[in-house]
Amino acid sequence: MSLHADHFLGMENIECLNMSYNFINQRLDGTQFWHLASLRHLDLSYNRFDLYYYLALSELPNLKVLNLANNNYQFMMNGINHRLVFMENLTSLIELNLNNNLIGLRTTKELKNPSLEKLHFQKNLLHSMWLSGKDTYITIFTNLTRLKYLDISYNSLEVIPGKALENLPMSLEYLILSHNQLYSFHWDNIAHLSNLTHLDLGFNSLTLLSSNFTSGRSQLTFLNLKYNKISSLKKEFFSAYPKLQYLFLDYNQIKTIDRDSFPQALLLTLNHLDISNNPFDCTCHTSWFIKFLMETNITVEHLSTKMKCDAPDTMRKKSLLYMDPQSCQDLYGHKCFVYSTVLLIVLMSLTTIWKLFSWDLWYLSQVIMASMRRYSKLRGDANEEYDAFVAFNTKDHAVTDWVYHELLEHLERPEMNMFNLCLEQRDWTPGKSSIENLYEAIYKSKKTVLILTREGFSSGLLRHAFLMCHQRLLDEKKDVLVLVILDNKMKMSKYLMTRRRICPQTFLNWPRNPRAHSHFWYSLRMMLRWDSRRYYNPHLRKQLIQ
Repeated sequence: MSLHADHFLGMENIECLNMSYNFINQRLDGTQFWHLASLRHLDLSYNRFDLYYYLALSELPNLKVLNLANNNYQFMMNGINHRLVFMENLTSLIELNLNNNLIGLRTTKELKNPSLEKLHFQKNLLHSMWLSGKDTYITIFTNLTRLKYLDISYNSLEVIPGKALENLPMSLEYLILSHNQLYSFHWDNIAHLSNLTHLDLGFNSLTLLSSNFTSGRSQLTFLNLKYNKISSLKKEFFSAYPKLQYLFLDYNQIKTIDRDSFPQALLLTLNHLDISNNPFDCTCHTSWFIKFLMETNITVEHLSTKMKCDAPDTMRKKSLLYMDPQSCQDLYGHKCFVYSTVLLIVLMSLTTIWKLFSWDLWYLSQVIMASMRRYSKLRGDANEEYDAFVAFNTKDHAVTDWVYHELLEHLERPEMNMFNLCLEQRDWTPGKSSIENLYEAIYKSKKTVLILTREGFSSGLLRHAFLMCHQRLLDEKKDVLVLVILDNKMKMSKYLMTRRRICPQTFLNWPRNPRAHSHFWYSLRMMLRWDSRRYYNPHLRKQLIQ
């Protein structure tokens, strides 16, 4: 199918003509619409028209709206030059749609029209025309001197050269750059667009917002940055746009918004804010923003439905409004709170240490005092006056009764090969400190028997007797320790577990079966007579005893 002027006879007065979806493959030369001089709106989308001729459509002097979208058939042919110079003759044209034509290289270097105000240029090949290092098409839109609306979305742009932005018409009011692949944008290069009010950069890959443009001459009132990868906001950037009223930041990577994100002047002019669907950190750093949301008169989109926390885990997927800003206070701004907290921690630490380690501290002080008084350590077998020192918790009446009525009966009777035992309540020297008596009892005895119940080393005396015996092992290479466990359910401490690995035979458990008591006393007597080295593993004996 092809068009001829005769096809439109009798239609001289029509103002709107829709010829879309006819797939007409024809080169327009300025004669096809000769009888349509009154035509104002022409839709030629989804055809295959060739616009190479300079006089194409020149027969339509009153044409205001022209739709040439999806006429990409001619532009798909490689190696053929294409021209768009026909636009110069359309002196009444206000809106032109060139979407989805694959307009790229080997085409007109500059588009010229004295009246065009609105240009749709989606889904073309600007990314190849504005390749870095090539200035051939830098001024492609410069001579559209009355252009107010420019849509160059869906052009696969990764970066727009600064010179291309500088050569955009100064008359621009709307600039649509959405649905590209922009990872950076030269904000400073649009400073000359003093009439620009709407800027759409949505659906790109921007990560940072930074600008040196601070003159405050920008008339921008609408800024769309949705669906990018922006992670932080700085008030220095927004200070360049003091008249901003609509701001869209939804679907980015913003985690925190604080006092340094927006200038105060912006919060006074802003009417509409969308910052939903961001991975907010619901910590005290967000408290200022939550308080702002509760008090502001700005319309905040999706405030209760799509503004949710991403961290910490306890707040994940919960609404940002769940946080109570009153629970977050500036610690460093309240000196009294800091001082009182430090004082409370110190007092609690001192009381806890005194409760848990009072005996240890007392023992340490006694050791220091003893070293200052130059106490000398007892040496040699001549000083061993006792066969064994029996250490137990004297405050436990059951254990005391067992020691005096069982252990002494079986070890100190003459018919049982009498042993000479040392007991705290019976044999310690009155007037001496406990640490001195304990020291002498251990070093004057061939063996030290510790009687342990379920509480283990609950008594400070038992704990330090155990440690002194190990110290004697290190100093004199003598293992003098024997442990008697009265309760099999006693929880083993790290000291006892270490001891059991080194020499398990020195542990004697009081049997529940009365018939086994005689064997227990026999084993205890053997332990008091024999050298403990015979029970050691040969490798451990070489390392610890020899």
